[in-house]
Amino acid sequence: MSYDKKKLSRLNKIMRTKTRILVVLLLLFPLVASFMAITPVSALAGKVVVLTPHYSSIYNVYVDAFEAMYPEVTVEIKPMGTPLCYAHLMETKNSPDTDVWWGGGLDWFAKASGESLLTPYTLKAETDAAIMDELFGLPLKDPDKEFYGSALSGFGIMYNTRYMDNYDLPVLEDWVDLADPIYFGHLTMARPARSGSTHMIVEIILQGFGWDEGWKLLMQMCANCGEFTEKSGYVPDHVDVGEYGIGLVIDFYGLSSVSEGYPVAFFYPPDQTVINPDSIAKVANGPNPDNADAFLDFVLSAEGQSLLFNPSIMRMPVREDVYDNAPTGYFNPFTTTMTVIEYDSTLGELRPTVIDALFDDIITYRHAELKAAWKQIWAVKGQIDTAKDAGIDVTAAESKLNEAIQLASTPPVDASTSEDATFNEQFETDPIFASEKETEWDVYAKTNYNNAFDKASEASQLLTGGIISGLKTEISALRTEVDTLAEQMSSQISTYTTVAVALSIISLIALGGYHIFVVKPKLE
Repeated sequence: MSYDKKKLSRLNKIMRTKTRILVVLLLLFPLVASFMAITPVSALAGKVVVLTPHYSSIYNVYVDAFEAMYPEVTVEIKPMGTPLCYAHLMETKNSPDTDVWWGGGLDWFAKASGESLLTPYTLKAETDAAIMDELFGLPLKDPDKEFYGSALSGFGIMYNTRYMDNYDLPVLEDWVDLADPIYFGHLTMARPARSGSTHMIVEIILQGFGWDEGWKLLMQMCANCGEFTEKSGYVPDHVDVGEYGIGLVIDFYGLSSVSEGYPVAFFYPPDQTVINPDSIAKVANGPNPDNADAFLDFVLSAEGQSLLFNPSIMRMPVREDVYDNAPTGYFNPFTTTMTVIEYDSTLGELRPTVIDALFDDIITYRHAELKAAWKQIWAVKGQIDTAKDAGIDVTAAESKLNEAIQLASTPPVDASTSEDATFNEQFETDPIFASEKETEWDVYAKTNYNNAFDKASEASQLLTGGIISGLKTEISALRTEVDTLAEQMSSQISTYTTVAVALSIISLIALGGYHIFVVKPKLE
């Protein structure tokens, strides 16, 4: 057997080269492995389109973090209010242009689920184990896996401390205080038809106080409003800079303002709020389903949940485990002793469209008439209270004022109708029926507020008439008393005069200074 020495030499050289390469690779393996561990590696590319009512201070933080993890994926944000998010999904149902709906309360997500706008998504095992099924009686996980809580939200009142001092306004303690006329013109809030969080506040008040008393409170406190904003995020902006003193907000708006150094305070009305999950879901038939999965996984991961502690966000995570790394003093809903109201999510899911339309028709669009009516009612009530303290009979005026209050605080829809599934469904699906109802509600509101103003004015006139009548009676009684006293004094003066004359005569006789001549008749 013969060997080609040149070929053998070339073969040995190749083997030595391969050996050196293999040794180098083995030496570099730990470094490569380490590099791969810290460098994002993903087959995902393209984009994920996120529909959200969140403010930019929230979604910008998440977009930056997600794109750092998945550099080949671009997050496209479609921002709009919660009710508009739902409307957009309905409009694009047959050809969705979004992948994820992120942000909004249970009511709207449950409605979307019922309309097959969402698709089931199974959480990773680690994430699923870290999130409770429910908290305060409200689900953090949809039983059908179509939506999940992504953050927890409470609802309350923020106020500008400097503003309150400047206007000498007392600090509020609960929702009821907002109806005090002392706050007239100092309050602002968003339209519930444009803000899921404000809608939630309205529903909380209606459930917490009952339908009739709830609307009475809403009408009075809205008479104190100077403005209804088109986005909930505008409310803290106004309060932060002192354009208004008081705002109704979801908690993280108020807490973010505090953390950013504005002269602002925030509080939950005691025993009059709820802790509600802010949800996230995968849109049915979205154009980028894999990227949608990645976005949901990220938001609900420990890392994603910890981003909620960011000072520009200040929200409550739905994962109890991440509170171990929360800033000192951070509110923890899993350990709080705060009492929350028992919120009926089924009822809340049933009637959001009706409530938002009703609010607009009798409050937003008739705000001028509402304010005029309550301003007159409050003015006359002050007059009546003053007269009552003075002991004046105010029965007639008070009765007429109560008629005005009833007109200005009664909605055109009763509680049973608001809870009627057939009525709510027809209102949502039949535009002619809805238009007829809204026209009816608008006319009702305008008529009632104008009549309330007139009734309050009549009460003022009755009060004035009663005061004048009372004064006349008092003057007449006083005149009679004066006449009687005058007669008594005249009689006494006459008596005093007679006695004085008699005393004078006696004194003259005693002194002998005068003679008394008795004239006798002349005798013939």
